[in-house]
Amino acid sequence: MNPLDQNYSISFQSSVKELFSSSAIPLEKIAVLPTTEYEGIFRNGGVGTYYKNLAKRLHSQGWCVILLSCDFESEYQGKSHLPELNYIFTTNQIKNVLNLSSYHLQILQSLESQWVDYIGYSCLFFLSSIVSQFPKSKIYVEFHEMLGFAYHSLQGKQTNILGDNITIGVTMHSGHEWIYEANDKYHVEYPEWFWQIAHYEQYCCENASLTFFPSCYLTTRVKSYGWNIETGKNHPNYIPII
Repeated sequence: MNPLDQNYSISFQSSVKELFSSSAIPLEKIAVLPTTEYEGIFRNGGVGTYYKNLAKRLHSQGWCVILLSCDFESEYQGKSHLPELNYIFTTNQIKNVLNLSSYHLQILQSLESQWVDYIGYSCLFFLSSIVSQFPKSKIYVEFHEMLGFAYHSLQGKQTNILGDNITIGVTMHSGHEWIYEANDKYHVEYPEWFWQIAHYEQYCCENASLTFFPSCYLTTRVKSYGWNIETGKNHPNYIPII
């Protein structure tokens, strides 16, 4: 089965299309930010603050900024209550905002007990809909490397499922190998899951169109694990320049 076949295409539901069509800003530059954390939605700092600042910067530069919250709690279906975000969606509601074929629904159903892959495929399906909805727009996506949510989207980009008008960036914040090492935690309760996630995180940093890292120390550590990120760009102020 070829996902590029018309029978397996993905699109937004009519209510979301109407939401986009009523936009007061141009949709020539679209930034999608898939993240588990965002300041103002979840009570945290660090990664959430990074995405808040990134959204503000992109919004000030005329980008239409879409937050894709990667969680199973929030229920956003487009409308935003934050000024720097034009739209907010969540992977928890992906079936309610996209027209998915039985093929795509089967994929998600098979992954209900594998939440990392479920969210990863939800991100891929959402980005596929963005590309389909805005074929002439410049699209920038920035994942964090944590949990490797970009893995399936990067494979979709490499196999041309996502087309040519999308750039996928990944910013390194704190991968699982480093977290375990920093906390002197060398006994892993679920080793197969741990190493799968570690592989996803490494793959994302090595295969993104753009890779950013705020910490030179962390970069040195992951290189010692065998990561090949020679093309990564250091942004110590946590604000990448697109």
